[in-house]
Amino acid sequence: MDELRRENERLKQENQELRELLKQVTERLTVAEQTIKRLKEQLGQNSHNSNWPSSRDKSRP
Repeated sequence: MDELRRENERLKQENQELRELLKQVTERLTVAEQTIKRLKEQLGQNSHNSNWPSSRDKSRP
């Protein structure tokens, strides 16, 4: 019975560690998604929808 209690405690501890790791990874993923969104928005900018000079346009009509 003691062995089962020890195993249960070990599993509880492991579960808590995994929950904390999941929280950290989720936070990092959120930051990465925000960065990707911001960079995609920057890619879509040109002299017509920003204050960039037309010389910075990737393809000018």
